[in-house]
Amino acid sequence: LLHWLEHGEKMGVDPSTGKLIDEDVVVILIDPDMMLLRPIGANFSNQKENLYFPAGAEGRKFRVDHGSPFAQKYGLGTNWRKFNLTTIAGEESTSKIIEKEFARDHFTVGPPYIA
Repeated sequence: LLHWLEHGEKMGVDPSTGKLIDEDVVVILIDPDMMLLRPIGANFSNQKENLYFPAGAEGRKFRVDHGSPFAQKYGLGTNWRKFNLTTIAGEESTSKIIEKEFARDHFTVGPPYIA
């Protein structure tokens, strides 16, 4: 994957400028056992097309854009907080101090990831 991200068509950094070759490339990371029922888009504002549309969604972004990656709501919920976060994320990781309610609202994501 790293090789493709660095050397694939329209991927990587132009060595002469130090800038991305094409900063509008969209990468979607999925699990190998996923089945897609429709094309993956970049606009998630239509409530009828989304199975999960949180209350209090005003002010949230619903479109994949530069600096605004998206992911699917994931069934693990906040149970990741029970993992050995020091080993996984490091001694100074802020993941260890995130409260359950905040984790539930902002960190219950999984594949597909779109950036």
